[in-house]
Amino acid sequence: AQPGESWHHVSPGVACTVFLTVIYFAVYLSFICVRLANEYGLLGQRLRFGRAQEYLKSTSTTVAVFAPMLCALFIGTRIRLLQLDPLHGNPERWVQMIYYGCSTCFVLHTFLAMLSTYVDLQDQQVDSSGAPVARQYERGSRPISKALEFLKLVLMGLIATGVLIIIYQFFLAPLFAETGRPLAPSLLCIALLTMMYFAVNLAHAMVAAAKRGGGGPPQRPGTGTELELLPVVEVYLRAAKDAVEFCPRFCILFIATLIRAFQLSHGRGAPQAWCQASQVAATGAIVVLAFVRVDVLLSRLTNVCVNLQCLVLCLSCTAGIANVAALLVMTPETACGPGSAVVVSK
Repeated sequence: AQPGESWHHVSPGVACTVFLTVIYFAVYLSFICVRLANEYGLLGQRLRFGRAQEYLKSTSTTVAVFAPMLCALFIGTRIRLLQLDPLHGNPERWVQMIYYGCSTCFVLHTFLAMLSTYVDLQDQQVDSSGAPVARQYERGSRPISKALEFLKLVLMGLIATGVLIIIYQFFLAPLFAETGRPLAPSLLCIALLTMMYFAVNLAHAMVAAAKRGGGGPPQRPGTGTELELLPVVEVYLRAAKDAVEFCPRFCILFIATLIRAFQLSHGRGAPQAWCQASQVAATGAIVVLAFVRVDVLLSRLTNVCVNLQCLVLCLSCTAGIANVAALLVMTPETACGPGSAVVVSK
């Protein structure tokens, strides 16, 4: 605890992690309950909560995008702070404000996602039986929808900016400065995956919003036909977005190995060298996996890109299995990999 604080004080990173976790599971539990009530008529007529299910579905999508990765970043930062200052381990006040700011923007973005769904459903036509009429409808075509989409992009940009500041402060800046303890490759992998995750999601959201905005998108010449540029880029970024869904899972696995090494070495150790090497390999595989589908942009080399995609996917899965094995076989004697403060006796 810092001066003026009790030993029961919860660090800002942990508090924000708990807050995001509660929202994450609350939204998903609500969505599951409403869906079951709709399907089986648990509280009356079947499908009576159709709109509530749509609201929670859009909200769960937003929660799934932001919450796991923010929690992984907050915990990774907490681990780095405990490495540098085992007694206190709290960041500066302005960094704490970034923690709270990112969490607040996350809540606002979730609320705007639900409000945007409400606006779109209000514009949806239904027949005499209450079923939605199948028609061509472009999400975000109304002025209020465009305003909500713009606000969501602004909030996503603010979250990404806060994430980049945190990563630079605790993971990138120490590479060029003298610190009391070297930075473990595991933490660098977490930082890289977090940056890529938010960059890809932000880029996809911006391109998707520009595509919905219309206004005659630029075109590029193709072989025989004119292809719209924005839809092609949106498809490419959607494939990248699907690939970076691995980032939260691997970050949590990397954090588990770090915490286990901390437990076995009283906060001085780090995962085995071969374990961290597999983490670097997994990070590289995810980076390649995110951007390998260039055949979408070039309209060629499809077989090469698909085969390379399968290869790096197998590599990432193998690296994940290696991390699980390292977690199980780690001992106090082996928890002395790169980034540790443990003196290895020869």
